[in-house]
Parts: sequence; C-alpha cells; structure tokens
Amino acid sequence: MLIALLKLYFLTGYSTHMVGKWHLGFFKWPYTPTYRGFDSFYGFYLGEEDHFKHNDYGILDLRDNEKPVKDKGGVYSARLYAKVMILLNLSRR
Repeated sequence: MLIALLKLYFLTGYSTHMVGKWHLGFFKWPYTPTYRGFDSFYGFYLGEEDHFKHNDYGILDLRDNEKPVKDKGGVYSARLYAKVMILLNLSRR
C-alpha cells in the first residue's frame, strides 16, 4: 500500500521524503525508506534512540539516506529534522 501511494505521488510530479523514525524494518537494504519508494531519508531505523547522542545501546542510528551521520552528537533530533524539512521545502521553489 505504501509503495503504491508513493508511486502515485511520483507519477503526479511529487517528490517524497521520510524524516524521523522509520521503524518499519531495516534487516536488509530493500526494507529501508529509499528502497521502499522515498526519494530521501533522514532519521533513525530503530524503535528508539537517544535524541542527543543519536544512538541506541551504543550503536549510532542517525542516517542521511544510507550514510551514518557522525557529526551531530549533542544536537537534539527534532532540531535536525526541522532543518532538513526546511531545506527540502526551500529546494522545491
């Protein structure tokens, strides 16, 4: 259902972006957002994380698409997400 909806957005000229908590599987790359129809992803895969350290059980879980984001420790997640959303909206103009 999700993939069909994203394809519909794509066909009508929209781009799709996932920002925040994914929590729908990441066992293999095909289960992650950019392989499930989103144009980009910024956030975390696990069900929880430390919103300042961006890890869970000591494992870094903040991603920009597939790449780990290693230089944002100490910055609250919601601020990072807001910045990404602002940049995405500005890029649409």
